[in-house]
Amino acid sequence: MVVSFCEFVEELKRAIEYQRDGGTDYRLKTAELSLYVANQDGTMEPFYESRESSREVVARFIKDNHDEDRIDDVAKALYTISRRLVFKATMPIELKEHIAIRREERRKKGLSLIKITEDEFREDLKTFDDAFENGVFCTPNTNKYRVKVRKLFDFCNETGRKPEELTEEEWKEFLEEGK
Repeated sequence: MVVSFCEFVEELKRAIEYQRDGGTDYRLKTAELSLYVANQDGTMEPFYESRESSREVVARFIKDNHDEDRIDDVAKALYTISRRLVFKATMPIELKEHIAIRREERRKKGLSLIKITEDEFREDLKTFDDAFENGVFCTPNTNKYRVKVRKLFDFCNETGRKPEELTEEEWKEFLEEGK
């Protein structure tokens, strides 16, 4: 196996920490049970092989104390995490480089994900809503021209060209005066 059991356990611990930071109680418990089952079994292979083999191992260790849905969820978590780890470990270097470049582009654009609690989300939403007394969340159209999108789309499909390949003269056919 290209991923060690220790790496698998570390990833399961990260999943627990991730769920502690704003996840639901149910998902946190699922992550904790995933680590418990993995440690009891001592290997990653049955979780990687298939969802069925993962479920068999999980059921062996927790079936007496948990329902079928929980068993399925723990099995799915172990299967998914093991598959993701192996995929990352065997990913071609070209793909890793491409992903790194795309992440850097997103970072430069200021696009990043942050995890917030539901209360923080509700507070942000309330602040946003309060900024618009009449409930209208749009900006006025200040463009001089409007684009006849369907007509442009049909023309590009017929000619096999992209909009950016059209001449200024061709573009005039798809523009109309704005209001």
